[in-house]
This record gives sequence, C-alpha cells and structure tokens, in this order.
Amino acid sequence: MFEFEGLKINESEFVYKPAEDSFLAIKAIKEFEPYFSGKEIEILDVGTGTGILGLYAAKMLNAKRLVLTDINKHAVKLAKENYELNKDKIRSVVDIIESDLLEEVDGNFDLIIFNAPYLRGDISFKKPILERAWNGGKEGIEVSIKFLDQSKERLKENGRILLIASSLSNFGKLERRANSLGYSIEKILKEHYFFEDIIALILKR
Repeated sequence: MFEFEGLKINESEFVYKPAEDSFLAIKAIKEFEPYFSGKEIEILDVGTGTGILGLYAAKMLNAKRLVLTDINKHAVKLAKENYELNKDKIRSVVDIIESDLLEEVDGNFDLIIFNAPYLRGDISFKKPILERAWNGGKEGIEVSIKFLDQSKERLKENGRILLIASSLSNFGKLERRANSLGYSIEKILKEHYFFEDIIALILKR
C-alpha cells in the first residue's frame, strides 16, 4: 500500500501499477478543477487498474457519480478494495464493473478518463491480461481510437476526455482521428521520460 494526496492505494502483481503516466494524468485532472467547480458531475474512469485516477478525480472534483471499469477482473476486485479504503473521502455514488472499454457502461458523463495502453504491440486475446494494460496495438493507438469512437455517445455536451498517449505511438494519426470524430483538442500536457514523451490529451465536444 502507498498513500497519495490523501488516498490509500493497494497494489497487485496482476494489475498495472501507478507509474509516470498515471501521475501525469493526475496533473491533468487538476486542470479540470476550475471548469467543473460547483457542478454536479459524473465521471467515468476506463481501464481503471488500481482505481487511483477515478478515485482522485472524484475526490478532487466532488463528483456525484463515479464509474470505474476494467477488462481485468483482478483490477475490478482491487479497485473495489481501494474504494472501500477511501470511501469516507468520496461523496460519489460509485459503480465498479468489468468491461471491455465502454461496452458494459450505461449513462453519460461530464469527464471520461482513460490511461490508455499506448505502446506498439500485437493485440491478441491470447496475450496475458496484464499486457493489455500497455499494448495499444500495431501503431499504439488502435485501442485509443476504439475508445474515442465509443466515448462520443457517452460524453455529455461540453464534456471532457482525458486520454494518455505516447510519442512512440502514431500520435499524429490519433489526433486526426479525434478531430474526425468531432472532438477538439483543448490542451496537451507532456512529460519526457528517457526515450519518449508521455502525453495527456484533453479533448472536448
């Protein structure tokens, strides 16, 4: 277990552990505070892993509803444990479900968060489940594009998406696809680590 800004977070060998991309996402979540201040918002955290991003966002933005999803059943179990550890700090109605991206999700959201798998690789259901936390497909963006396509029906008017990407993926193609789906880029945050830039992409409708 570790503590981060008032949250207690358990980890598991079967679940993606918070890393540099997670903390860049948290930095980006702070950008939403002025925009959502005083609003009764609903948040969806896709591929939640430990649950740290969704729990942090719900706590910071005082969300009325929070949905955490993951395709990894171990992550769903862990996110439930971490919610129980922190529920006294979160006023939200919380649902935690096993889902491939948004397939099992109901309702619409003001903020959708996805720390996406963004490294290039061969997507296969025969791959270990933990690999799907970082394997974004041949160009590193296939999973992100599928997410953006599904999210357009789940994002409220004037809603925001926070999507994590990498300079090692085909980021230009991802930007073009986002624009073609009707999203506009509101802000890009970057941090350089070794041989890549990790990118937090804030999109709006």
